[in-house]
Amino acid sequence: MGNVAITYFSGRGHTRKLADKIAVALGQEGCAARLIDVTDLSQTDWQAMEAADAILLGAPTYMGSIAAEYKSFMDATSDIWSEQLWADKLAAGFTVATFPGGDKLSSLMQLNIFAMQHGMIWVGQDQIGAPVNTDAEGLECQRHMVGAGGHHGAGQNADGVAGRFGNGASVRAADCAGGTTLVYLDGV
Repeated sequence: MGNVAITYFSGRGHTRKLADKIAVALGQEGCAARLIDVTDLSQTDWQAMEAADAILLGAPTYMGSIAAEYKSFMDATSDIWSEQLWADKLAAGFTVATFPGGDKLSSLMQLNIFAMQHGMIWVGQDQIGAPVNTDAEGLECQRHMVGAGGHHGAGQNADGVAGRFGNGASVRAADCAGGTTLVYLDGV
């Protein structure tokens, strides 16, 4: 169905859990999903990103911006950018923050601009939650990600109370992310 590289940095394990959940959702639908920790990149990882139909971008939001470790990865792609090797690949991003005022939208916009500079095609949100859709449980699919593997960026707590990761909003958002990715990959 599709080949997806899920790039991530995870400082305390929360972003990795979202990446895992997205990979499982993609795998259940027949997509090949590869998790790539950007702090431990191998030549095989770079080749996997080049071969992917879609690259998902995931990192925590620290102090209102993308984590420095992920930004280092972004900066390391300048040669890829100069040759536009990722042009026309699908892209999406996801983030997590401890508090509702963590400014996740700023991080998501940073990921979006990164993808745009590479000439990638950003996959947007296809879920409409409460209060617009009164049948929806809430805003889980609009909180933490923007795009296919990540769609959301309003000011809600991605990790549950006091930064604990459980079976809460982040996990439901990751389910939505995987589903949206599949809709777009089906046409690839």
